[in-house]
Amino acid sequence: MFHRVRISNVYQVEELSAIIGMNYRLASLKVRVGGLFSYGKAVWWNILLLLFGTVSTYGQYPPPAGQPGSTAIYKDSIIIERWATACTVQRGWRDIRTKDDTTSFGTPANALGPADGTIVSLGDSGIALLFFDPPISDRQGPDFAVFENAFNDSFLELAHVEVSSDGIHFLRFPSVSLTDTGQQVGSFGTVDARKIHNLAGKYRVFYGTPFDLADLPDSSIWDRYAVRYIRLIDVVGVVRGPHATFDSRGVPINDPFPTPYHTGGFDLDAVAVLNPEIIATQQPSYSYSLKLYPSPNGYLHIHTQNLNILKMMLCHTSGWSIDVHPSHIIATEDHTTEWLVDSRYLPPGHYFILAYTRDNQIIRRSWIKLR
Repeated sequence: MFHRVRISNVYQVEELSAIIGMNYRLASLKVRVGGLFSYGKAVWWNILLLLFGTVSTYGQYPPPAGQPGSTAIYKDSIIIERWATACTVQRGWRDIRTKDDTTSFGTPANALGPADGTIVSLGDSGIALLFFDPPISDRQGPDFAVFENAFNDSFLELAHVEVSSDGIHFLRFPSVSLTDTGQQVGSFGTVDARKIHNLAGKYRVFYGTPFDLADLPDSSIWDRYAVRYIRLIDVVGVVRGPHATFDSRGVPINDPFPTPYHTGGFDLDAVAVLNPEIIATQQPSYSYSLKLYPSPNGYLHIHTQNLNILKMMLCHTSGWSIDVHPSHIIATEDHTTEWLVDSRYLPPGHYFILAYTRDNQIIRRSWIKLR
């Protein structure tokens, strides 16, 4: 059997403003050498800090959904494989300062299945624990995405993100909040997505915040290829006093506070597993090759050898795709065919080339267009 791949040739109206997604700059590239070493985004970021000095707080991270360089994952993205299997919630306070009452809006079941805008509100310091079967594995690119229900690009309620293999030992993603802590963000105040890294809730409703397991260190307490649990913890957002929570640098995380409502705190919509491996159970009996050759003139050359291609597609991670057609046969002994993509007018971002063969093979290659 083959893994099913959801492809759409139709440009979705809601996505046209967001087809820029997944433009990985140097600071957010993950490099793998021979499959043995991986460097996460946080590592690259620290290298850049050492090279170029202190980061200004005007915003250094990907912008809101729909803007060039955004990493937002649309709810119907082609790289979504599946969704959380189960969810439990420990309700947080409507106002952690008084602790008179907890939030009550939504049920844990609202966090299961595809992102659809139905949510469960965690409240101040509330916790959601999600279970995945089969487990999540560290693969190339982002591995899962968390969906919140922010009604615009700046009213952002945030949450810490932690993962575990056994449900007992958890590792927290190294987060960064560059939001000014000199003044508390008010109940309906704004947060700039460009100042937020590795915190859930960075993007508006229907657009998930991606997380890459490669950002976490190797440790005996977890298996990066068998993550069964994701824990989300509301950040509260207060910057002074005993209830402040902190990013990985020890800086208070500033987000809207107080939100003394039954819908207060982080509003969880869904969690998606990303980047499915498209692997056939049987490989063809002959050798095959599919190679990519980007050219300076803006064209992407795709060469296939010994492949009887039925169909080829270029797919953007935000969900839209285009068909690719062969340009000409190169007269060589290895039966090379060239497929040509005019990429001059394609937006920067992360793409997949999917080749479907007549003997039911699916071959995938990843391509990142930087500009």
